[in-house]
Amino acid sequence: MDTWKKLVGNRAFISDLGKSHEAEIGGTKTIVGRYAVWVPVEGSERHQVIEVGDDLDTLQQKYGVPIELVLKLGAFAE
Repeated sequence: MDTWKKLVGNRAFISDLGKSHEAEIGGTKTIVGRYAVWVPVEGSERHQVIEVGDDLDTLQQKYGVPIELVLKLGAFAE
């Protein structure tokens, strides 16, 4: 846990799912973005997702997230 706090602490980061995914929401097929922007929850040690999308450059610029804080999650199965 200390390593995680040192890595992201009170900073925004982006999770990378490896590829976009399709989900069915209310009977409608929807593309779920590859990247999720996480920001710290005020007064907490937790983070929350505030935006999901496929354009990494735009998300990085909008939220000031350096490439070092774009984190790939798990092993990707292609």
